[in-house]
Amino acid sequence: MNRAVQRLLWGFLVLTGASSLLSGQQEPLQQERWRQCKSGDPAQAIVACSELIGAGNMADDTLSEADAFYNRGRAYAHKRDYDRAIQDYTQAARLRPSDPNVFDGLGSAYWHKGDYDRTIENYDQALRLRPLDDGALVGRGLAYWAERDYDRAIQDYDQALRLRPDSADAFYNRGLVYESKGDHDRAIEDYSQELHLKPSDADSFYQRGLAYRHKGAFEYAIQDYSQALRFNPSNFAAFYNRGLAYAQEGDYDRAIQDYDQALLINPKFGVGFRFRSIAYAHKAAYLRAIWDWGHWLWLKHGPLGITIRLFILTLTIALGFGFKRFNKRRAAHP
Repeated sequence: MNRAVQRLLWGFLVLTGASSLLSGQQEPLQQERWRQCKSGDPAQAIVACSELIGAGNMADDTLSEADAFYNRGRAYAHKRDYDRAIQDYTQAARLRPSDPNVFDGLGSAYWHKGDYDRTIENYDQALRLRPLDDGALVGRGLAYWAERDYDRAIQDYDQALRLRPDSADAFYNRGLVYESKGDHDRAIEDYSQELHLKPSDADSFYQRGLAYRHKGAFEYAIQDYSQALRFNPSNFAAFYNRGLAYAQEGDYDRAIQDYDQALLINPKFGVGFRFRSIAYAHKAAYLRAIWDWGHWLWLKHGPLGITIRLFILTLTIALGFGFKRFNKRRAAHP
């Protein structure tokens, strides 16, 4: 074998060896990217999935471009970037139209955007592909509830609970529907079932408190609002509604304390000023009542509200002095 042929052969061996070595180095890198793409860290997943999509070659036969789009869509959804999530889920659905998880993701993303028709459309598809998907039934039920189609929402939750009797989400959401229908007793039953499964769920305590208050059971409502605040002390709506319950029991001091707390958490909560004004009026603290009523008008109507507040305040003070003078004259000339 002459030297020229030997050199060519040696060069070929070197090149193929280097290529094998490079390929061997790339495989662990590709596997690491897949691990990050499927990870629970949204920022990390977006970067890794984007690199995999950009590379265009999937090293693992069990994974595909559809998986990369799907996982990146989940990461965007976790970051509440629903427009990008929908774009990625749509790409995943194009590449793998038989995957119900993709349509579940699309249904959830459209729900968060308030597009309830598309929410229902995608959960319908998920259920066609996987009829026993209790999560899709719960999601579709939420969309029906948002569209005030309460009977269909209840049907979906009933079916979800037949498939999974311990679905806390189905009990909670069905409670919301019953409350929307004015069926407070059934709403309370469902919230109670949910609390049996999730005893520290502040939202369920709050919602059951609303149902109790709406049916006039103020003592039970106060207990539930207190529990809701125990698990979520920053829930200004729970302070406000507990204040309403105290007021309806005639305990205006406690009502005012709760309105104070609600307004401390959310100073722009206009209705809180309105009902604190009413509580002050019941206690004959009229100047405070007028001030709060005016503040509510200011938040509701802007500069016009300020004008109204000043007019009411001036008129009330004038009337107050007028009544005092009238009473003095009556006392002097009985």
